[in-house]
Amino acid sequence: MRRTLWLALLPFALFASGCVQGRSRESAGAVAQGIVPPKGNLAGTERDRVADRMELLRWANGRMQASVAAYERGEHDAAIRGFREVVSARPMYLHGHLYLAKAYRARGSADGARAGLEAALRLDSGNREVRIELAGLHVEANRHADALALLEPIRGGIESDPRAVTVLGEALVGVGRDEEAQVWFARALDLDPASEPAFRGIVAFHALAGNRHRVEQLLRDAECAGASIATVMMGAGDDCWTRGMQGRAMQFWQDAVQRDSACTAAVARLGTGLVRLGRTAEARLTLELALAAHPADSGLRLALAEACTAEGKHETAALHLRKLLQADPDHVLARLALGRAHRACGDMTAAVVDLTRAIARNPANPQLHHELGLAYRAAGEPDLAAASFQVARKLDPDHRLVRADAGK
Repeated sequence: MRRTLWLALLPFALFASGCVQGRSRESAGAVAQGIVPPKGNLAGTERDRVADRMELLRWANGRMQASVAAYERGEHDAAIRGFREVVSARPMYLHGHLYLAKAYRARGSADGARAGLEAALRLDSGNREVRIELAGLHVEANRHADALALLEPIRGGIESDPRAVTVLGEALVGVGRDEEAQVWFARALDLDPASEPAFRGIVAFHALAGNRHRVEQLLRDAECAGASIATVMMGAGDDCWTRGMQGRAMQFWQDAVQRDSACTAAVARLGTGLVRLGRTAEARLTLELALAAHPADSGLRLALAEACTAEGKHETAALHLRKLLQADPDHVLARLALGRAHRACGDMTAAVVDLTRAIARNPANPQLHHELGLAYRAAGEPDLAAASFQVARKLDPDHRLVRADAGK
């Protein structure tokens, strides 16, 4: 920033002193290593600007290659930093945005991945890969109409892609077009006979219709095809829960745990379901037993913290969350839950600190800004609260809780 200001205000003085001929050794070394993009010669001729453009392209290509290598090694934070630098210097670089989305996805940040894919879609609205991946994220976030809007224009070109076909089926289910969705799930099974998401969609459809014998047959078919029955049951339970059939969902999750006791995701869902049904003591006992057998499982520990919070045991919940964060300091959901626990205990300073750290890791998540607004409001900072609510509303205008709290 300082160098840019000097170049803008004192070009003739710099030229007279000979400084305009190059950068400092430190800056040149950083550019050579691909750490920062070249600034360019603002006072140069057209030929100089072309040379600067070529230098920028060389830098971006080198930084991109280094970031891809970091991504492939599993160094997702380093990869994200690199990809962000590349798209900042070259905002029209489609593959930079795509890889940024992949890195965020690998790190577990759906909101960061969504922002990267939306940027890529603005550059190439007809890109099928971008549309399919973004539609999948929308389905996970229960934004089924948005997912369908992305897939409808390319429906004729995805019939041989099992993932795209499955996502389309899930989007159709989400908007209430269940029978049409079954056609696409059946198509997905033709393409991939062991597709767990497709089996999940069909099993949930018949469970909702009360076709118990058909459900049992489908589960046998899935097992014969090599699909994970526990995963299929868990997914079908998710679908039943969202459609208001809590009892059937709980049965699916219980069956999934009985089928595969190592399926900790199903145990976590079972515990969370018990909490939402008001059976908090039972939920806590179930999760404590599972966590004793799988002490490193972050999903179980997070669900147990939620159960403790529901029982009013905020300090115990905070202990579990701190232990989780010791193993994974970048766990955004744990930071969010810890911020809520601090707010429930009246420690607004700690709540603001944890929520701010969560936002630093995932700035595109509206719920984080919403919770930060609640903490600021409880701390007696109405202006800061209003600013946080405004950011949350901008990120997700249809978020019901954000709208309600922003208006208070």
